[in-house]
Amino acid sequence: LRNGREVWRWSAGRAFLQVLTRLRLEAGATRTFEMEWDQRDAAGAPAAPGQYTAQARLTAREALLTEPLPFRIGAAGDSRPPHAVTARPAEQSGIRVGEVLVNGQVVLRIREEGGGLSAVRRAEIIAGRLDRYLREGLRSDELRVGTTAGEAGVLWRGRLVVTADARHARLNRTTPLALARLWRGLLARALSP
Repeated sequence: LRNGREVWRWSAGRAFLQVLTRLRLEAGATRTFEMEWDQRDAAGAPAAPGQYTAQARLTAREALLTEPLPFRIGAAGDSRPPHAVTARPAEQSGIRVGEVLVNGQVVLRIREEGGGLSAVRRAEIIAGRLDRYLREGLRSDELRVGTTAGEAGVLWRGRLVVTADARHARLNRTTPLALARLWRGLLARALSP
């Protein structure tokens, strides 16, 4: 979608057998389906530069399967590369963790719940915050390490990106400030042009 209007649909012009099946997922489990878009609209013309949103829908039930995923197509000579920021559940040493990825590269792992939120939900919130800041113009050289509400973290223009709390620092065998520096470095590298 662009500005709320459909630009392209994977299923357009395809025929499907109407076969209903059941897919049972345990709590917290995921199932991934992949497709590619050649960045051409339904008429075959190249998609114009700008902001877009992708989402998956189950048409048999008119159910939205994913949160809208914003992304950007840059113009020729555009110096600001588009970045895909996502979060996903993962397992580490038998523990369910939340990973934040930039352009498919893991930049940090949330290994503890906090504030009544699971590690995966915390990672989703961080990814959403980072994506929003990127749309507002965040550049990798603007990321700073500082404190907010008495805790070390990575900041952008004084706004929190991620908190490096004491529990995560202990899990990483370091201090909160050193962990914030590490996360800032990983984020800056992943976001650098």
